[in-house]
Formats: sequence, C-alpha cells, structure tokens
Amino acid sequence: MTGPQRHAVVVGGSLGGLTAALLLLDAGFSVAVYERSAELADRGAGIVAHPESLRYLVERGIARLEDVSISCANLRYLDRDGGLLQEGPVGYRFTSWFALYERLLERLPPGSMHFSEALHDVSDGADRVTVSLDGGL
Repeated sequence: MTGPQRHAVVVGGSLGGLTAALLLLDAGFSVAVYERSAELADRGAGIVAHPESLRYLVERGIARLEDVSISCANLRYLDRDGGLLQEGPVGYRFTSWFALYERLLERLPPGSMHFSEALHDVSDGADRVTVSLDGGL
C-alpha cells in the first residue's frame, strides 16, 4: 500500500524554481510551478556558470558541461571608455540563461508550468500550507 500523493507548489519559474521543482519530482512529489511573468524569454549570454547552476543537468546526464557552457582562461575588466582596468587568468565557465532554462523546463511534466500567476498569500495550517495566487488559485 502506498501513502497519499505528496504535492508541492513552487512559486517562481526561473532557474532556481525549475531546479527545485525537478528535485521534488525526483523525490516523488507531484509539482506545480507558478511564475508571475507571462513568459520567460532569453535573458542573454555571458553569465558565470556556477557549479550549482549546472549540477542538476550534468549529474543526471541531461547535458554535458561542454553543451551548456564554455570555459574562459582570461578575464578583462574595462572602464567606460574601453581602457583596461584589470586583466588576469580565471577558471570561470560561462553560459547563457536560456541554455539552462530550456533544458530544465523541458524536463517538467506537461501542464506543470503556469505563467501569469503571481503569489498573493501563503498560510501555514496544521497539516498543510495554502498558497493563494492573484490568478485565483
């Protein structure tokens, strides 16, 4: 006999929210993700790919490190006029927000992601937490 289905609500559908939702799915929860924006589109390139940001994708074999990031051996800081302020070796990897986002989003079950739903209120009861959204849930 199995216990009751555990359900989780994740408020925020960017990288952290999607990763949290996927980890909850892995732990056996059903998950709904609510994002206040109507959509989340490409946010550009050039963000530092911290190991924590890539861990879910890499550890589960969804993407290789080389598929979602590029290494950088040297970093330059320029002033407003283009003059060199500082330069030196680094061990950073860079990625684009969307390269990570689309890989995480496609792992969610259909119907799990809800856009245009802003958090209105959270109430903590004895055996459950209730989330109220501006969209009416």
